Amino acid sequence: MENMDYKHHIPVVGPLLKHLTCDEEKKNWTEIQSTKPKNSARAVTVQAGSKSMVVAQCEGADGKPAATIKWLASVGGNHSTTTTNGPDGTVTVRSEYRLVPTVADNGREVTCLVDQRTQDRPWTEVLKLSVEYPPIVTIDGYDNNWYVGRSDAVLFCQAKANPEPTTITWTTASGSLPDTVVVEHNKLTVRKVDDAVNTTFTCEVKNKHGASRKTLTTFVIGERQYGHHITRNTSTIQCGPLKDERKIKRCNLFSY
Repeated sequence: MENMDYKHHIPVVGPLLKHLTCDEEKKNWTEIQSTKPKNSARAVTVQAGSKSMVVAQCEGADGKPAATIKWLASVGGNHSTTTTNGPDGTVTVRSEYRLVPTVADNGREVTCLVDQRTQDRPWTEVLKLSVEYPPIVTIDGYDNNWYVGRSDAVLFCQAKANPEPTTITWTTASGSLPDTVVVEHNKLTVRKVDDAVNTTFTCEVKNKHGASRKTLTTFVIGERQYGHHITRNTSTIQCGPLKDERKIKRCNLFSY
């Protein structure tokens, strides 16, 4: 055996992975036992806010030697790692991933990688972040063409929330809904349009983090408008064939 200032390691198969270490200076072999870590990872449910919070945790427990933990993420964040020595010479490594959670971070992925010499390849776990937030509400379906006598005009109350909404409530400016209105969960249907729905509708959505509202004012016109076209968020407003000046003014008033 050459006289070199380093050690050789030879793995030996057994219940615990063992390595025979050759000390070149002392010309003898010693046995080193290695223990595979117990790896785990989980996402931590948080509420969207302005402070940095732990959103994911990863652990390589009771390994010998200590495991190393890395994170792969497309979200902006950072991590910290701690180690705890066990009485039997094993080491538990824990890592926490932190960020300032936003609504957009909900459902995004981070990946934990645990590496240690007893493993053929790094252990990996993909985690979906869980960020909770109160409802974000919109009302869809209004086409600016609610003419007297029209049937089945519809509005939809759409809500993005985590957790899912617990209640969805429709009201009007006067409080109660007109007799011609039917509500089914998030869908409001006007069975027959008349002056009673010339009003402002409010949809309120609740979950455990709070309530959010959205309002929409509907205008009832005298008769159906053909070729009706509105370009929103510009200075252009066009309406189809109208018969007199009074109806042209009405179109310009209601189409915004």
